[in-house]
Amino acid sequence: MRGRGSLWAELGLLKPPGPRMGRWPVVAILVVLAAGCGKGTGPVRVGVDGTVTHQVMEGFGASNRVWDDPHLANVSPTIIPAEAQREILTRLYTDLGLTRVRPATEADIEPVNDNDDPFTFDWSKFNFAWKRNDAHVDFVKQAMPYGLRVYFLSPIILEKWMTEGKPEEYVEWALAVLLRWRALGQELPYYSIINEPGHWRSGIWSAQWMKAVVKRLGSRMRAEGLKAMLVIPDDVNATEAFKRASVVLEDPEARQYVGALAYHLYGGAEKDLGRMRDLARQHHIPVWMTESQETAPTYAGAMGWIRTVHRLIAEYGVSAVDHMWGFFGSWVEAKYGGGAFVSINFNRGRYQGYRLTPAYYLTGQFSRFVRPGYVRIEARSSDDAVLVTAFRGSRDLVIVLINTGRTRRATVGFTGIALPASFVPVRTSGVQNWQQLPPVQLQGSEVSIELPPQSVTTLLGENGAGEG
Repeated sequence: MRGRGSLWAELGLLKPPGPRMGRWPVVAILVVLAAGCGKGTGPVRVGVDGTVTHQVMEGFGASNRVWDDPHLANVSPTIIPAEAQREILTRLYTDLGLTRVRPATEADIEPVNDNDDPFTFDWSKFNFAWKRNDAHVDFVKQAMPYGLRVYFLSPIILEKWMTEGKPEEYVEWALAVLLRWRALGQELPYYSIINEPGHWRSGIWSAQWMKAVVKRLGSRMRAEGLKAMLVIPDDVNATEAFKRASVVLEDPEARQYVGALAYHLYGGAEKDLGRMRDLARQHHIPVWMTESQETAPTYAGAMGWIRTVHRLIAEYGVSAVDHMWGFFGSWVEAKYGGGAFVSINFNRGRYQGYRLTPAYYLTGQFSRFVRPGYVRIEARSSDDAVLVTAFRGSRDLVIVLINTGRTRRATVGFTGIALPASFVPVRTSGVQNWQQLPPVQLQGSEVSIELPPQSVTTLLGENGAGEG
């Protein structure tokens, strides 16, 4: 094993500062080269330092609507047979390795205020049927045997009669939902106050309102014996998210109930991605990116998504990455230019089959191997066209490289890491999807591999295939 200083000196890189932990037996490394970003043609040198650690990864996921929601097919009724449901769940949570879901719940649970006392429920005025709530509980129960671990609600819109002037009425509504999930045997581990509070469609809810809600809902949850942590603000972008999250977290009473900071990727200033990262570090709270529909249905569009995933993790400290949709009707691709991991074909609302999109396979180069609990460690490249992230888990050394230009040869050197004798490459490219290739051997403390253009290659240690 090389000395730590000699490797970084050889690469011509400065060793960055960072928190430290003891040595782990294995590591996962993701090296991402953005398509067309670099013009270099020579060898690429990558250095991985296992003694410098960053965030703990919490998984990959997507939002979902329930199987018979007319939004899926853009027509009613929408029908997906039980056998097809099971196959889609297998593709998402077993094969792709997603572990998270954000159910898309809506209003009309309490269309008229139940009474004037927010501390007394009139349960006859609540309606949790179908996609308002209960069908999402059914979906979570159905998906968990396939690999789903984390599920949290983020209401798309609140009841029309709710106002900022009476936060206790919202608290009563949210608590009713949380109690309903527990009564149905699936207590929520996380709950987001509202989807995109900084977007006009959601009603523009202020930071002060959110702080009041977090404190009051948190207190009432604990009084009811509920353990859910709150996700805030789950906003339209990092700029709007920082406006609200910074105000909530300045209050110690509110802060104790916050389990994650979350934002989406629709507009906003890039500097606020860094401000959200720093706010999360300051308070030792993970940061999640919980929605983006960046992916086009093409391979080139999916490459753009993967570059974004890399930057979120490597530059902005994100520990969980959620795509907009896990499955959706193919009509959305033509209308909006984005889509889902599993694109479903319908004929007048009836299921006709599905297609696994390029984003599905490229995301799998992360989600199948970087499992919940893996820790990102420091990694640097000698070429700015090679973007590097590195992870270590309880088993299996994993390296992923994505080439952007001409055919390249990358050599990865390690320090502070116990290494296996060989690696099994798995590759996604314009013509390959998770293709397993012949093993490559470790030479000293380095491994070298040739990379075809615009490809993602994951090197797996000989003890397994990335299980967490």
